[in-house]
Amino acid sequence: MSTITTEHSNEQYKVTAECNPGCQVKFTIHASPEATKTMREKAIKSVNKEVSLPGFRKGKAPIELILKHYAPHVEREWKDLLLNTSFSEAMDLAKIYPFKKESIKNAQIKNHSLEHGTD
Repeated sequence: MSTITTEHSNEQYKVTAECNPGCQVKFTIHASPEATKTMREKAIKSVNKEVSLPGFRKGKAPIELILKHYAPHVEREWKDLLLNTSFSEAMDLAKIYPFKKESIKNAQIKNHSLEHGTD
């Protein structure tokens, strides 16, 4: 049996689906800089809703203060959103879905930036 590779894309994501023997699929996903910026904004809003800074109500603190005090939390939330959203988009573009959630292995982001998107 051989490996079959297909490519799928839309304006935000470029997906390469590598179908291997044993019904295993490897996705390589590139998200556009616009998609990564959108996910970062969502991550900042999510963290902002959960934390409180003196003088500000939850969700109302300035972005600069959130980034200054909670940068590691924003980064973690950003990576989680990027991974989940990109993977979901890849499945929809390729029309390939896992039998069960537990069968998904080794999902990772190799690199991400606001300027270049993700790989």
